[in-house]
Amino acid sequence: MVGYRGVDGDVKLDCPEVSDHIAAAKGPLMGPHALASIRAGAGLCAARLRRQGVDLAGYSMPQTIDDQELARHALGYGPIDLLGGSYGTRLELIYMWRYPASLRRVVMIGANPPGHFVWNAKLTDSKIARYAALCADDRYCRARTADLTATMRGVSANMPTDWMGIPIDPDRVRFLSFFMLHESIDPKSAPVPLSGPAAIDMWLDAAKGDASGMTLLSALSHPVLPHLINNWGEFLAMGYGDYARLTPAQVDDLTPKDVIIGAPSRLFWELARDWPANADRDAYPAMQPSDIDTLVISGTLDFTTPIETVRSELMPKLSHGRLVTLAELGHTASFWRSQSAARERLLETFFDKGQVDSSLYVRQPPVFRVSNGFRVLVHRMLIFVVIAAGAMTGVIWLMVRRQRRRNRAIQPR
Repeated sequence: MVGYRGVDGDVKLDCPEVSDHIAAAKGPLMGPHALASIRAGAGLCAARLRRQGVDLAGYSMPQTIDDQELARHALGYGPIDLLGGSYGTRLELIYMWRYPASLRRVVMIGANPPGHFVWNAKLTDSKIARYAALCADDRYCRARTADLTATMRGVSANMPTDWMGIPIDPDRVRFLSFFMLHESIDPKSAPVPLSGPAAIDMWLDAAKGDASGMTLLSALSHPVLPHLINNWGEFLAMGYGDYARLTPAQVDDLTPKDVIIGAPSRLFWELARDWPANADRDAYPAMQPSDIDTLVISGTLDFTTPIETVRSELMPKLSHGRLVTLAELGHTASFWRSQSAARERLLETFFDKGQVDSSLYVRQPPVFRVSNGFRVLVHRMLIFVVIAAGAMTGVIWLMVRRQRRRNRAIQPR
């Protein structure tokens, strides 16, 4: 195991300043005051790291790959196989371009071509149409809305700002809804539902006038967002190039007004504005050709690394690349949490023989009937509060009654 520079070595690019400024941000999350505060946190972190003697020019994806290659050579390995997902696929691409002779076979799950740490807000909304088509084919979901896209657009245009007097920040709801839509399968280990179907369930509840789920999501964003990324400094150092290359017109396009959920790239762009440039800022701004034997695995409900981008930008550059499309699956967690036998055959056959066998995979549409959705969690919390309040009231009443009896017992006759 070879650690990533800035994360696992003596120098760690941790940025508590970023977390603190996200936690302290006032007003709407994507408003000018909150974004200015968040931007300031990144600048303060970079300044502190420099004062401590950290050369921030020495932290980039190509340099990270150089570390891996040095380790491969030192260990005496010949050509190796790579298995990566999401951000890891960008590292794989750079490895393929820098050291093609060092690689045998490569598997990419949820592939991210250059430039796509920046999400396309309108593409995100267009993928909601796929959920709408699946909803129309699902009896439970179809009974809740005749047109999922239109329903969600209506909610987005009239986002609730409070529920029972508890404030809701629509920006925070949209922000976390985007990240929920990454996965089509709910991770059972999570204390709250974090999947596309759970997000859809919450938005449909709001369409019926019950914004309790959005209230909970908005409230949870305050402790969650500051720690959304484990290492903000490494995140900024590695993703800097994608954001630094944006033109003013492209920055304006990050927050279009007519989208349903959109994408939160404007916040990350603000974070990156004051981060120092590294030595590889302009390295690999676009896809390069490769003849490495490569298997690309992509789910059709993957919102973070959309299959549309994979098809149009990635695959044409891979002369020995093969794409396996997994119907109705989301991002990497959905891949690893479903159909284990099919997954093992696909990966083992490719790595062992260079063949692609996805024959065991079956279509896996999302489950729209969410048993532990945000509305259900809120109502359970309210029931708990009522029961707890009732129990406390009963205890106080018993204590008062006992004290009265004692007082009567000691009164002089």
